[in-house]
Amino acid sequence: MEKKIAHLKLHTEYSLLEGVGKIEEYIEKAGKLGIDTLAITDTAMFGVIEFYKKCKKSGIKPIIGLEVFLDGIVSEGEYSLTLLAKNKNGYRNLCKLSSISYSRFNRRRNKIKYEELLEYSSDLFILSGGIHGEIVDGLSRYKYPEAKKVAMKLHKDFMENFYIEVPAAMRLETVRKSLFEMIRETGINYIINNDVYYPENGEAILQKILSSIKEGNRIEADRYEILYDDLYLKSYDQMKQNFLNFEDKLF
Repeated sequence: MEKKIAHLKLHTEYSLLEGVGKIEEYIEKAGKLGIDTLAITDTAMFGVIEFYKKCKKSGIKPIIGLEVFLDGIVSEGEYSLTLLAKNKNGYRNLCKLSSISYSRFNRRRNKIKYEELLEYSSDLFILSGGIHGEIVDGLSRYKYPEAKKVAMKLHKDFMENFYIEVPAAMRLETVRKSLFEMIRETGINYIINNDVYYPENGEAILQKILSSIKEGNRIEADRYEILYDDLYLKSYDQMKQNFLNFEDKLF
């Protein structure tokens, strides 16, 4: 029997011009793969009630989350964090942060300020943001000290509620190695996570088209580069393939 896995970072069609998958598609595939826990982490809260009800009906444990963007802690730019509610109070804080972010909505994305996250962080798990987080971005640019500084700042402010996300995207093997070194040095908690934007392998082009529309970029087939082509709902064995050199760290 295949080992079970929880997917804690689903982007659905409610992530405007980002997520491809419909809630029912994710739930149907999760059932086939024996996945018993899913977290919705759209950039807004519009889909959470539908997600919660359909998960419950299908016997899957629903976790409510939110992806937020903030200015970088040490770097220029905007970076994501993944927030997961522990309970009803955490859910209320997610709703508050989502409302704040949409009051500043622009064409590209909605943002919050770091001090607002601090104010409404009660009963939330704070995850480092995966492929769109400042830590992964820093490591991708070979700036380990800066990335570690971000991790230490988040750990200082959120303590045991902060987790480093180790992304499962295939092309990030070097980044994963650096992340596990950082985890060893700092003792910060971590989770293995896959940034999921579509249910099935082979649908990366659809997500790329949506993100290009959102960014206002032209879609030219002969110059189309897909940075990540495996952001789909994976089984345990498929996740394991991304961690062949780190099997002792897997779940």
